[in-house]
Amino acid sequence: MSVPVTASPGRHAASAAAAVSPGALLDRIMPPASPSPSPERPLRVLRDPKLWIWSFVGWTAAGVFVFAQRALFRYSVHERTGLEDLGPIMASMWLWAAFTPPIFALADALPISRSNWGRRVPLHFLLGMSTAVADTAVSNGLLRPLLGWPERSYLTYLASELFVCTFSYGLLVAIRQAMSAYRLAAERRLRASELETELARAHLRALQMQLRPHFLFNALHTVAALVRGGESRAAVRTLSELGEFLRWVLEQDDAQLVPLRRELDLLDRYLRIEQIRFHDRLITQVDVEPRALEALVPTLILQPLVENAVHHGLASANRPGRIDVSVHVDAPMLCIEVRDSGAGPSPSGRQGIGLGNTRARLERLYGSDHLLELRPSDEGGAVAQLRIPFRPAVRS
Repeated sequence: MSVPVTASPGRHAASAAAAVSPGALLDRIMPPASPSPSPERPLRVLRDPKLWIWSFVGWTAAGVFVFAQRALFRYSVHERTGLEDLGPIMASMWLWAAFTPPIFALADALPISRSNWGRRVPLHFLLGMSTAVADTAVSNGLLRPLLGWPERSYLTYLASELFVCTFSYGLLVAIRQAMSAYRLAAERRLRASELETELARAHLRALQMQLRPHFLFNALHTVAALVRGGESRAAVRTLSELGEFLRWVLEQDDAQLVPLRRELDLLDRYLRIEQIRFHDRLITQVDVEPRALEALVPTLILQPLVENAVHHGLASANRPGRIDVSVHVDAPMLCIEVRDSGAGPSPSGRQGIGLGNTRARLERLYGSDHLLELRPSDEGGAVAQLRIPFRPAVRS
C-alpha cells in the first residue's frame, strides 16, 4: 500500500483477523476442478461500474477504520492526534480501490482449483509481488512529489510494503474466488431444482422415443420382415434385444448423472438391435479411454447421438455405413465424438427431437460450460462432438 510512513497497523490487524482456518477456507473456495473461464468474463469485470463504485466505497471505509485506529492508538499513548495522516491513508486506500477490479479480473481469468493449485498459487504469488512493485511506482514516483511525502528510495519503500501488498492481493483473490464459488453453487441449486421435473420427463421421452418414435417402429418393422422371410430366430432375437433395451431404460433410477460405463452398456444394447436390422451394412467401432469409463455423464446422452448418426448415415442409403464412437479426457473436459459415413448434416440445419432434447438437458445441467455441435466431417459424413466437464464418479 502507499502510506508514506510505516506499514499500516490497521491493515496488519485486518490481515491477522482474516487469516482464520485456512483449511476450511480452502475447501469452500477451491472446487475440485474449475471450469474453463469465458474469455469475456474478465473483461466484463473491468467494465462493471458497480464493482468500481463498491471498491471505492469499501476501501474508503477501510481507510476511515485505519485512521480511527491510528488516532485511538496515539490518544492512548498521549500523543497529539490530527488529520495529517488522513490524506496519506486515503490516497493509499483509493490506489487499491483502483487495483481491485483488475485483480478480480485476474482471479476470474486464473481460477484456483484442487487440480491446478500447484501451478496457480505460485503464479498468483508472483502477481501479488508485482502489485507491490506497481504500488511503489505509483506512490513513490507519482503521489510522493504531488502530496509532499517524505522522500524515500524505491527499494526501501518496496521492502516496507512487499508483504502487505502481496497479502492484500492474495486476500482479494480469495474473496473473488469465494464470490465465484457462491455464484456457481446458487446456479447449480437452481438447475438441480429445474432438473427434478426435467428428469422425470426425460424417462417418459425415453419411452416415447427420446430414442425417437421411428426407432421402435423400425425395430418392429425389422421383426415383421424377418418373420415374412422365414428368419424366425433372428426375429426372436430382435424382440429379445428390444425388450432388454426398454427394460434397461425403465429400471434406471432418477440419477441425473451416471458413469459412462452404464451409458456404454445401453449403447451396446441399442447397436445390437440396429446390427440385426442392417445386417452387414452397419460397421461400428467404440473407442473409450480407460479413465473415462467412470466419468459422470447425463443419463441417456449417447443413444440419441448414435441414433442420429444411424438415421442420417445408413437409413437413407443402400450402401454399407460406418459409425465410430470415441471418448477421451481432455482435462478439464470429457470429449465424446460420434462419426458417421453418410451424406453429412442437413443443409437446412434442422435437428430432430432427440438432439433438441439433448441440447436442452445439457443447457440445464452445465449452463454455458459445454459444447454440442454437429458438423461435416473432412472424410465425408458428419461428426457430432460433445464436450462436458470431466467429473469422475465417487466410488463408495
